[in-house]
Amino acid sequence: MDNIKAKKLEQELVNTNFNEYKILSLINYGKTAAVFKVELNKYFYALKIFDNELVESFGYEIQIKRIEQEINLKNHNIDNLIKIIDGGVKNILSNNYYFIVMEYVEGKNLKQFIETETYDENFIIYTFKTLNEVTEKLLSFQTIFLLFEKLQE
Repeated sequence: MDNIKAKKLEQELVNTNFNEYKILSLINYGKTAAVFKVELNKYFYALKIFDNELVESFGYEIQIKRIEQEINLKNHNIDNLIKIIDGGVKNILSNNYYFIVMEYVEGKNLKQFIETETYDENFIIYTFKTLNEVTEKLLSFQTIFLLFEKLQE
């Protein structure tokens, strides 16, 4: 999602309700989505809204499957992986957008940290070990999900 589209969504959505969540501010945006800080019952969450044009241009079926896999991580118990609260499709400004609601974590993302902070070899080793552990757990989770899907057929 480019800056122009993210800012347009920000202008249209800030101080409105998205389902039951009140949209407070745009946190950031990247290639495929914009992320907003939202509030529900005095708790903060992150709302990720995927760019529908990019979903279609990168292959609708493949992208939808990827987004649905993220949504299917709701209620996971994987340490060091952001918690998924909700997800689906919502019509915004006469367009259907896929979205995910996640726990909100204050601070920099890994890319921002790498670009702005100094870190040593221990940080790099710790980070790669953590990424490896999360990846292994995600692969196990995905395998279980695929088996469950097969059983339902």
